[in-house]
Amino acid sequence: MVPELGINVGCQITTHLRASVGYTFLYWSSVVRPGDQVDVGLSGTQLPTDTRFNPGAGPARPAVLLRDTDFWAQGINFGLEFRY
Repeated sequence: MVPELGINVGCQITTHLRASVGYTFLYWSSVVRPGDQVDVGLSGTQLPTDTRFNPGAGPARPAVLLRDTDFWAQGINFGLEFRY
């Protein structure tokens, strides 16, 4: 579920012209973003060019992280309507 809240207010300026302004808020929990999933740590035991190379020893890095976070966005809109 992704809840969104929106509010719009308008005002009739003349018989032909109407102005409006609005605000929107969106919230999404438990989002998995690609940039947060990159493990930048390397284990020397996993690199064939390292003198400590031993695939069976040490932690296997880079690893799958699957970190989640919350995402929220806000927006403002303006409108001007002319009817003839």
